[in-house]
Amino acid sequence: MVAQTRTEGWASAHKYIIGTLIGAAVFVAGPELARWAHGGAFAQSQTQPTYPGPAASGNSATSTGQSGGITNSGTIVVNPLPQPARPEVIDQLSLYMDQGATIAQAWVDTNNTDALKSAQPEWAQTVYNYVYTTLGASFAIQFKNTHEISAVGFIGHSIEGMGAWHELNGKISFLNQLINGLRGR
Repeated sequence: MVAQTRTEGWASAHKYIIGTLIGAAVFVAGPELARWAHGGAFAQSQTQPTYPGPAASGNSATSTGQSGGITNSGTIVVNPLPQPARPEVIDQLSLYMDQGATIAQAWVDTNNTDALKSAQPEWAQTVYNYVYTTLGASFAIQFKNTHEISAVGFIGHSIEGMGAWHELNGKISFLNQLINGLRGR
């Protein structure tokens, strides 16, 4: 009786093991099975999400040269190889940093809050568009959401102007860090 119980126990365990292995195989091969079953169109549309680009451009994140995510064949790329930084990208980011610093210094020197408030968003949108099209959505979104948090203020300057000035300086610092990261690739 004991031997019969052990045999039944092993048979039951084998059913669970085989069921688990089949379930894992279907889970892993699922995108390929869906592609095969639907002639490729269904699975391809499911594995290529597009993201909204900058306001001036209709680019998607997949057209920027970024790697990673899921390829057309359903292969998951976990750690893509970093793309080498192009010197012209680093140079352009440096020029944008310099333009931002010029805008910030002009406000410090003149206390013209209206000029700062009109120049800062225009500069930020231009840089965002460039970063989006050359480096991809993730860097552009980081740039857009970067803010400087500081208690630095200038006597005689408006609080409203200081807010825009801090915003600008945060984005300039992000560009500096981005350039350092690109050089390290």
